[in-house]
Amino acid sequence: MLTYLHCYTEELWTGYEKNGLIRKNAGIRLPHGIDNPAEAQFNNIAAVGSRLYNYIKEQGCPFYVDRLQGGTYIYDYPYDKELIAEYEKLLGDKFLGFQMHEWLSNYKGDAIKKLGHIPEADWNEETIKSEIEKSYNMPHLFLEAMTLSEMAAYGKPTDHKKFYNNMTAIYKDRLGKVDRLVPADSYAMMFPFEAECGAGIIMPEVGAQICDMRLQMSFARGVTRAYG
Repeated sequence: MLTYLHCYTEELWTGYEKNGLIRKNAGIRLPHGIDNPAEAQFNNIAAVGSRLYNYIKEQGCPFYVDRLQGGTYIYDYPYDKELIAEYEKLLGDKFLGFQMHEWLSNYKGDAIKKLGHIPEADWNEETIKSEIEKSYNMPHLFLEAMTLSEMAAYGKPTDHKKFYNNMTAIYKDRLGKVDRLVPADSYAMMFPFEAECGAGIIMPEVGAQICDMRLQMSFARGVTRAYG
């Protein structure tokens, strides 16, 4: 049975229910990011006793948070681990976790496209921040894959091995912080690594902007069969 994961905000959910759009097989995708108001941040909107929590408890529906990082400003949010454990207890495998979005292609965009011109000797927080702000006039520092302090600490990815080691370490770090990841890859496919790290679901990004779509879908399907 197909499960459609509806985007959740208080206003949207009222509209869905009013118009009869919520079916028995519905799931919930909670959008999360740095520009969410405080009341819409995970620890508040999904708190025990909230409207969202009570609905999920009553329906036992699939639920995941979109997103931990990727495709937007990185946000080092202090997720409540006790609340995460509560959803794991409440839903079991139906609590899918937190989307880890485009984590390798985002790092390529950050460390190589935006910052690759910085000499290795000058790779530090001050220089990285200055270069990003010089090129991207945005409300927040335009890094997607790592925080500023992480970007400096992990060092410039001077070859493919350094690139790989930096980001697989970040993936494992994120997994340790939130317990469950829903990786969504685009261009850079890491499905076997993600499966070996315990991912229960993997997602290739689908769209006209993605090259070799049929190949990427075939790779994803093959890995899901191989790893169960």
